[in-house]
Amino acid sequence: MCIDFPKNRFQDVSKKISYQDIAKGGYLKEIDLFDYDFFNLDKVEAEKMYPGNRLLLEAAVKTVMNAGYHYNDLKNKRVATFVVQQESEYHSFFRRVNKNSSEASYLPMAGTRIANFFKWKGPVTAIDTACSSSLSALYYACQSIKNNDCDAAFVCGEVTDFIFKEAVENHPIYSKNFKCSPYDKDANGTFFGEGVMGVLIKPLDNALKDNDSIYAVVKGGALNRGEMASKNISVPKAESQTEVIELACENASVPLGNIEFIEGQGTGTLLGDTIELEGLSKAKNKHQSYKNCHISSVKGQVGHLGVLSGLVGLFRAIYALQSKQLLGQYNFNYSYSNIFEEKDNKIKIMSKNQAWESKRLLAGVSSFGMTGTNACVILENYHVSKIASKLGQMHLFLIAGKDQLQLKAVKKYIVKYLKGHKNICFGDLSYSLNRLFDNNECRELYAFTTYKELIDQLEEDKTITESFEADFIYLITEIYELEQSIALIERSIYYHEYKTIIEANSSLTVLEKAIIAQYFSFKLLAEVSNNSFRFIGGNIGKYVTKLLSGHLYPKDLVVLDQKKDFNEYKFIKYLVSLPPDKNYVLLTKKEDISNIFTELNDTFTKYKIGLNENPYVDALKIIINHGAHLSLKKHFKNGTFLQDLMLPVFDKKRCWPNTNKD
Repeated sequence: MCIDFPKNRFQDVSKKISYQDIAKGGYLKEIDLFDYDFFNLDKVEAEKMYPGNRLLLEAAVKTVMNAGYHYNDLKNKRVATFVVQQESEYHSFFRRVNKNSSEASYLPMAGTRIANFFKWKGPVTAIDTACSSSLSALYYACQSIKNNDCDAAFVCGEVTDFIFKEAVENHPIYSKNFKCSPYDKDANGTFFGEGVMGVLIKPLDNALKDNDSIYAVVKGGALNRGEMASKNISVPKAESQTEVIELACENASVPLGNIEFIEGQGTGTLLGDTIELEGLSKAKNKHQSYKNCHISSVKGQVGHLGVLSGLVGLFRAIYALQSKQLLGQYNFNYSYSNIFEEKDNKIKIMSKNQAWESKRLLAGVSSFGMTGTNACVILENYHVSKIASKLGQMHLFLIAGKDQLQLKAVKKYIVKYLKGHKNICFGDLSYSLNRLFDNNECRELYAFTTYKELIDQLEEDKTITESFEADFIYLITEIYELEQSIALIERSIYYHEYKTIIEANSSLTVLEKAIIAQYFSFKLLAEVSNNSFRFIGGNIGKYVTKLLSGHLYPKDLVVLDQKKDFNEYKFIKYLVSLPPDKNYVLLTKKEDISNIFTELNDTFTKYKIGLNENPYVDALKIIINHGAHLSLKKHFKNGTFLQDLMLPVFDKKRCWPNTNKD
């Protein structure tokens, strides 16, 4: 979308520039805000950084989280960084401010800062092939993984700049009415656009093994450079574009005739669009093309983002695959190209989206640079298998923040998200949140079965008791209701093991099934809390503690004595003997423990659990309040990551150098 240059940004550039001199464009509204505390930077250092580099740092964190990882999960990994940027007016501005300090505004430092924050061990590479830079970077990132230079790669780029009206008037690529109409008979150029984006790639087998959130699959790609037109070195020839498309399909092991959608270069100029359509047409006509190929370009909506054009096109092609739509061309009415009049033409342009109904969806992304470097990548959609949630099933997730203010902001965002997704799969929501949150200072655990129950809990203004580190002692003197234990483990890694044992032994009584379920529930509690509990058994609860200690195996369980006496005096004696220099939290569901509570001193904090909710959930909430760290992501793996969740991460503040704007 083409807009006037934001006036709030104009205040931060040189007084020598008149606002009237800056042309319209696809501008970012704010580039002066930055959460420097998040990246462990002081304000003075952050203010000296070129804003594009700051945006790329934020994009790296967001990309990692949108891939389904907490930003700490990938630290110290063999991840490579590929960055594309281009010179801008802001580089000149920041070089003057920083007296040419390379660390603050030198272009290749962007990738170094990203890799340094994550402590990534893969190579850092800056790519510049003009307009085809970011798609070339994606291609080289794939090759780097194939060559075992890295296990994964982050490909990113930014364009942060503004353009003068004089440049628009004098350069043939720019539209004089600031409207981009790719492939249309009235096309008269493009308009300048800004942006920042990133994508994380890794081998498909590894992504499946790690249960990653997969947006699409890169089947293959190609780069080439063809002979340029003799009168203008920046004008390409159709033959070289034909060759790069053919080579990309060959490398992807995909027949060109199966490609039904191309996200094109589509600069909106008669010369460039004609050459591109001619190149694609020649490629299709040389092969057995039994499917029509629809072409369109994102530049009609966002303009020309220079070195970032390829990644913008990649994102749009992924959207086409995921939404199963052959995307129409924005601002398209009638084509001027004569290839559409040919009898066997397979190239189609539409003004509106059309349902994409093929069983196998394949798309190409083309990006052509004025350097002569052509890039093409072939993508395939990835079908995500949904795991349905049972009605009435309990779901569990943890959210966190660095302080209460951030935690409240997260809760508010989730409520807003839920109100826009009332048919959401609770299993997917819980799975996604458990993958994204780490144990920050402020943590809250949520257990729910219905939409209303979750909304009510999130909107509740919780009172957080003062926490302190403690050892947790869990007294087990009774067997909980089977349904309570099943509710906890049903979506966990232990449910399959529980079911296998039960199905293999048809002679198990209801009580024995409940004991086994309780054993797996406490085993789960111990592991998600990093073994924070000491379990003490009394009465029939001793069967559970014997299972937990390994002195008894679930398959060998036979309950003979249901009424073992609980030696209260012996238990109190054990508690009193514990080292007095620690704090202890005693949890139990035993109804009559008044004598125990009376005998214990202030070293012990006592809780009766399960009075109002599931006893296991109650226990987890208590230990969180006392500083325990929980890790749910490894134990609740059933679910599909919500790719549109996009949780808020940063607390941005004004961050701009104090200058006289010389």
